[in-house]
Amino acid sequence: MHASLPLRDNINFREEKGAAMTGFTYRLVDSREEARAMLQLCRGSFRAYYPKFDSWYLSKVVPGIGLTREILIASTEECRLAGICILKSDGRESKICSLRVDARHRGQGVASSLIRRSMDLLEDDKPLITVPAEIVPELSPLLARANFELSCVYRSIYRAGIEEYSYNGLIVPSGVVEARSEQSLALSMR
Repeated sequence: MHASLPLRDNINFREEKGAAMTGFTYRLVDSREEARAMLQLCRGSFRAYYPKFDSWYLSKVVPGIGLTREILIASTEECRLAGICILKSDGRESKICSLRVDARHRGQGVASSLIRRSMDLLEDDKPLITVPAEIVPELSPLLARANFELSCVYRSIYRAGIEEYSYNGLIVPSGVVEARSEQSLALSMR
């Protein structure tokens, strides 16, 4: 069982090789008001994969800021959003809920840093993360380097007929139509 997210004053990130050379700043969103404003900046990149993103974000993420949810952002020296990671730690689940890096900043270590810093914040080297099928080819090498292990592939969990890959654990929300493990075992969940 995982503890709640640490207090903001006690955040200590692991040292990263070359971190000072990346030109990105990492910080947590400070308030529910800032979290609400972040929706306008990030909704487009998430809604394509998660049609109910807005309602989930407003009902779960915003009210949970500083309690069971955190938003970790990477920004450029010009204060432009380079990447975002939404985290959950509620005593039952430790999860990287959402991770996106702006296309202009991919290949510059932003996603790697967001994942490492998320693991520090969650105090968990094996947090759960799910990835839509379209993103798996791009993200799976990064997850492999961070020692994430594929646990299950769900079908139709967020979008009809589309697979969602679960790493470091299982998710079992209502609406799961079909799932298969790494060994391709078919499960029927209702």
